[in-house]
Amino acid sequence: LSSRHVQTEALSEEEIAQIDVLRSTMSHLRLEADELQIDLIELHAHEAGQKAISQKLLRGQVQANEIMEKINQQVVQEHNEGKMQIQELEQQIADLDANLKMRDRIMQDQELKNSRIFGTTTSKSQKRGGKKNRRSSRR
Repeated sequence: LSSRHVQTEALSEEEIAQIDVLRSTMSHLRLEADELQIDLIELHAHEAGQKAISQKLLRGQVQANEIMEKINQQVVQEHNEGKMQIQELEQQIADLDANLKMRDRIMQDQELKNSRIFGTTTSKSQKRGGKKNRRSSRR
């Protein structure tokens, strides 16, 4: 019912009161709907901000994961290199220990003390072509 089309003279006071209550309720509901619409717009804006922050955090997490993977690779590489260095140093220690034992043995054995020991190498000796080598060849 539209209150404009209804003739107020033909209505009773009770019907007029009901119409006034309905108008008041409609007005109140319109205001509430407007407030809810404003709240909804604000929530959408807040949600958009939260999504932007979420995307930024996600990108940061991806970058952090990539950096972490690189660090892990470097750690593994350095660990392997360290193992190799340890093995080389252990071999050098073993060689030096063997040399010391051989020296002690030579010092104790008079025949070996007076003899000469010649070593052999598998690689050919190469002349170095550095600055100092050129100086010595000028003289």
